[in-house]
Amino acid sequence: MKPSSSLDGRKIKMGSMTPRTYELYMPGLIKALLAFFAVFSVCVPIGLLVLPPGGPPPAVRLIFPVVLIYAWYRLMVIPHRIVIHSDQGIEFIGILQRRTVQVSQILSIRSHRSQFGFLILQHTGGKILILSQFTGFHKLLTELEAVNPGIEFLGC
Repeated sequence: MKPSSSLDGRKIKMGSMTPRTYELYMPGLIKALLAFFAVFSVCVPIGLLVLPPGGPPPAVRLIFPVVLIYAWYRLMVIPHRIVIHSDQGIEFIGILQRRTVQVSQILSIRSHRSQFGFLILQHTGGKILILSQFTGFHKLLTELEAVNPGIEFLGC
């Protein structure tokens, strides 16, 4: 008999997941865009600092690097690898952040309203923003649904 879990009053029959790793699919164009963004992120702030006095207002010179830092932070925490462990744990690995969630804690996976290609995984401890371009991603979603039928899928 499969163990069951109660989440928000719902009884969920838990199966098991096959341990495996899903890698983010990064075509050459995306890698080239990231390289361009890296060069842009270095050159433009330096250019803003050395511009003559007739350049952009000081507020722009301060705000622009802050926006770039935030954009880089967002890129660095988005998972590029998803690892399924034998203990029902799913590890989301980004460059700056690792988060592990148990399958029984996942409440929903839905498309992001304002960012095409992104999904929000809602769990009992918060949210994880993920790209939907993982090799074998539909297999992962199918397996999650089989193991935890209480997960709500919207737009994926």
